[in-house]
Amino acid sequence: VLAAQYMLKGMEILKRHRLEKVGPINKVIDPLRSGLIGVLTTPITSTTVDIDSKLTSVNPNWAAVIVSMLKEVKVKNGGTVAVSLTGSFPAMNLAVFSAARALNLRLIIITSVSASTWGANIPGFTWLDMEDVLVREKFASYRSVAASLGGVQDKGLGMSEEGKEILRTTIRNYNITLLEFDDMKQSINARMDIYHDQAK
Repeated sequence: VLAAQYMLKGMEILKRHRLEKVGPINKVIDPLRSGLIGVLTTPITSTTVDIDSKLTSVNPNWAAVIVSMLKEVKVKNGGTVAVSLTGSFPAMNLAVFSAARALNLRLIIITSVSASTWGANIPGFTWLDMEDVLVREKFASYRSVAASLGGVQDKGLGMSEEGKEILRTTIRNYNITLLEFDDMKQSINARMDIYHDQAK
């Protein structure tokens, strides 16, 4: 219940910021006016998916589901958890933050910044931007320690150079380690090294 309450509060914070910084929310696309549904396409859109999955994710009860999953695998209050986030599902990312807050967890976060259709695919309102808002509003103390372009093969295959540069600039602006490799195995190994190093 506490996690769900936190998520509702986080949704309100991000909705307010989106209205102030991005503009009006399309009620046809986002009937709950959550502000967590992106647009069809921008230069930082990675792949095309159906909007239904995005709409399903905009529900504070997901935070409670994640608490249940963490308890099931015996994560203890105050524990450390490795987290991989994607710009494609900002509402689910918020659910993870809310569950972690309820359980007083320490998160080690690596984010894939690009987003599929209807995700956090608005330049200036990526997941990293949302994360920054949540920290500045004192909702959370969690920040990504590293980030990749995301998308196909985790390197934005098929995206324009303009889109990739927007993502790189966003990552650099937050002083986050950029994970960009030609080989998928290198990308996975770099992630695991970061998790082990940060977890001590």
